[in-house]
Amino acid sequence: EMLFAGATSFWETLRGGWDFGNAGSLCHGWSAVPVYFYHAHLLGVRPTEIGFKKFTVDPVKDVSKSASGQVPTPSGVIKVNWEQIGDKIVPNLVHPDKMRLEVQK
Repeated sequence: EMLFAGATSFWETLRGGWDFGNAGSLCHGWSAVPVYFYHAHLLGVRPTEIGFKKFTVDPVKDVSKSASGQVPTPSGVIKVNWEQIGDKIVPNLVHPDKMRLEVQK
């Protein structure tokens, strides 16, 4: 609803600046939540060990046929580009050598 209302950030509530006696936030602190969902669900990059020492790439299927992006971690950037071919997700990854990809079964 916010995007359809012309928002360029995530509001504090669906009523935006008109909430709380016209004092609602139009760029609220939880606006970062979509970034988490993009990294963890669309790109599918999630840590399996503290500090991203190990991680997995397991995007939510049937949302998109491909995605690409970068995920900052304490050890460096994970670059991901994946596409769905048939029932399989085919990832192309670049990540720091000290990190390990865990394959989901």
